[in-house]
Amino acid sequence: MTDTQSDLKAELRTANDQLRKSEVAMRKASAKAKSVTIWGVATALFIVVVGGHWFPGYQLDSTADKDRGVAVTAVQEKLLAHLCAERFMGEEGLKERATTLNALNSEYDQVKHLREGSWGVGIEGESAGLIVAEQCLDMIGERLDTLTESKS
Repeated sequence: MTDTQSDLKAELRTANDQLRKSEVAMRKASAKAKSVTIWGVATALFIVVVGGHWFPGYQLDSTADKDRGVAVTAVQEKLLAHLCAERFMGEEGLKERATTLNALNSEYDQVKHLREGSWGVGIEGESAGLIVAEQCLDMIGERLDTLTESKS
């Protein structure tokens, strides 16, 4: 073997060693990149899962609180309307009050008359609200119609 051949073989070994070292380094870098990617995906998935379960639930809780408040207010208004109608129908002088109420030209004036009357008192002595007064007016109308039909 000549020096040239031995030099070429030595260079070939050196090149092979460098190739192996670079392959090992690339595998390590690839494994690290895969590890970082896997951890990134796992973290993103965790955030989506936890956030996805918490945030809509949080929104639903606040919506439920609002809906519950609306339902409670509606029940209170209905109850106050029934009380208003009972007071209006129960006091003496129903015929005069009914005549006065019917003599008013508009529903607005009738509702205003009910709100200002002693039978249209709301919670804790405050004046009945507009919705309560409108419902009360409807209930009084139905009861007066029923009384008129039963007397006929």
